[in-house]
Parts: sequence; C-alpha cells; structure tokens
Amino acid sequence: RYRYRAEAEKMVVVHSYRPHWPDELELSPGDVILVLSKHEEERWFGRLQGGQQGYFPASCVMELSQVNLPPKALRRSSSARDNNSGARSRQGE
Repeated sequence: RYRYRAEAEKMVVVHSYRPHWPDELELSPGDVILVLSKHEEERWFGRLQGGQQGYFPASCVMELSQVNLPPKALRRSSSARDNNSGARSRQGE
C-alpha cells in the first residue's frame, strides 16, 4: 500500500511535457517542481518555481536525490567553486 507524504516534495523534471488541458503544466527537463498533491497515482498537482500551478504526469519527474544531473536551479552550486579555490590554495603553497 502506497502512503502519501503530508508535506510537499521537491522533484526535478526528467521528461518534457506539453499540456493537453488548461489545468496542466508545461514541463521542461531540469525544471524543479514542488509536488503539492498526489491524490492520483499517475497525475500529480504541483507548483513550478515560476509560480505556475497545475497537474502533470508523475512519470515526468524524479526525486531530486535520484537524479544524476543537477536541475537548472542548482547548477550554480558553491561546491564546484569551493573545490576550485581549494586547488588553487594548495598550488600556491
């Protein structure tokens, strides 16, 4: 039996989707979406970072922790800069 989480989950879009109905979201790979409702198994309701809300196929998204490529919003990660600055400081010693 599948249990739904009470709190919203952040997911990343892995497959693009063009809406077929006015209440659906257009999705592009790398978009981050906050899943607000999973009342239906195959069709969820959520909010994109731009504020748009609507339904979308659950098959188009994955949990952020399961995705190898970072989503658009996370590409400016500080970890890459930290690694580069650390390498420079070691070379200067």
